[in-house]
Amino acid sequence: MDDKVTALSEDDDFSLNCLVDGNPKPKVTWRRKNTKLYWKNPLRFHRVRYDVEGMYQCVATSDGFLEKTKDVFIDVVGKPYMEGEGDTAMVSADTGETVRLACTVAADPLPSRVQWTWRNNYGFETELDSADFRIVTTRRNQEMTSSLTIQNVAVKDGGSYICETTNMFGTVKRNIHLEIKESIPKTVMIPAITGGVVLLVTVAVVVTIVICKRKGWICKSYQDDSLDLSASRPMPPVPKYVYKTGTIDSGVEDLELQEMYGTLKPRPPPRMEKKWESMSVFWPLVDLVSSDVRWSLFLRE
Repeated sequence: MDDKVTALSEDDDFSLNCLVDGNPKPKVTWRRKNTKLYWKNPLRFHRVRYDVEGMYQCVATSDGFLEKTKDVFIDVVGKPYMEGEGDTAMVSADTGETVRLACTVAADPLPSRVQWTWRNNYGFETELDSADFRIVTTRRNQEMTSSLTIQNVAVKDGGSYICETTNMFGTVKRNIHLEIKESIPKTVMIPAITGGVVLLVTVAVVVTIVICKRKGWICKSYQDDSLDLSASRPMPPVPKYVYKTGTIDSGVEDLELQEMYGTLKPRPPPRMEKKWESMSVFWPLVDLVSSDVRWSLFLRE
């Protein structure tokens, strides 16, 4: 049995038989080297994947004899395999964020590069390179990871980002659909939050008032017996009328005061009963010839 065996990726029903001869006949098993994973002989894989690749040991044991082993390296080759489920992935982000898209490929031999292509929402395709975008590729054993970083994304950056790679056995690609959502400005959120807080405070105050009123802690009517607002004596009667003792003819108007339980009250002013007389005054007539001045005065009722 050779020290190295090659298996094709995605091949079905791969088997490896270890032939051992002995007397008594030994028991033959397989294990992955430096592990406790054991399989029966022949070693069989129903589906070959890249994680099958590694060093295996054929182990022969027999009672009373030392254990015998044989190392065999299984080398898995084939077209690139894109890790993840399906050929399409969905990613969403808000405007202004930094987005990192990544594709991890397993292959033997490893491809030389991963090509990124952007198909915008209108269907136009553009090949991307490290000059315009941040593209970083790392390699480890049979795997390579290529990441595309987009800073401060906008709605116009949405669309499909396709990562594609090829080796001698074939080509594989994945379509990553990027959806950009417009973020709500923080200045719009502040009034909404403030309104919610005011509403909660208002509801709390109303509930508190209702509870206090039911408990009788507030809005309770009472009468203080210690405060006496009753009058010490009855109120004086309203006078019927006021007397006047003089007339305007006499030239003297007397002021009469009435006494109501010791209170002096002035009487109202008298009414005027005389008729007014109109008086006309004329300017003197001056005779331009003589210096006599004549005055005329007329009185009428």
